[in-house]
Amino acid sequence: DDDDDDDEPKSSALTTKSRSSRAPATSESIATLLTQALLSNDDAQLEVALHVPDVRIINASLKALKGHPYKQEEEKNKQHSQQQSRAEFEYHQKGEILAALLAKLVTRLARAPSRAQNLGGWLRGTLVALKEHNEQSSGSGSGMKKGGGGGNEIDLASKLAPLKNLLNDRVESFPHLLRLEGRLSLLGNRG
Repeated sequence: DDDDDDDEPKSSALTTKSRSSRAPATSESIATLLTQALLSNDDAQLEVALHVPDVRIINASLKALKGHPYKQEEEKNKQHSQQQSRAEFEYHQKGEILAALLAKLVTRLARAPSRAQNLGGWLRGTLVALKEHNEQSSGSGSGMKKGGGGGNEIDLASKLAPLKNLLNDRVESFPHLLRLEGRLSLLGNRG
């Protein structure tokens, strides 16, 4: 009987502890979470992934991104003998996922500029991953790079346009904020 009473608080404490402290995030788990969240447009799942602050995990997760497994299965069924086609498909999917992540990050920054510090690592990592992806698609020598690497560069420019606009808006408001800060400090010094 005494053992049963002692076990009850311990089990609830373990349950509470396991709910509040999750297993540490790995790049593979975050990559899977990102892929699922972006392909299903699940903002709650995306927020879970975006709460990872470790830049090493962020960068490794972005490198580990792959295409959607179900679509890869369809592609495998259509083209059994063409290994390269699967690789091209997966490569194309990764580009789409990175572009979708960039769009989601820009939307979040536009809505809540105070999140810039938290999302900065994700934004930087996504931009680097997109740049590397774009360089690979416009490079020479690989079968995956045939058929319009230049088109990917143009697409990248269009994907970066919302970020450019957001940054331009912030930069344009900066002198006005500096003037306001100066006026406020003058008023504060008078009193």
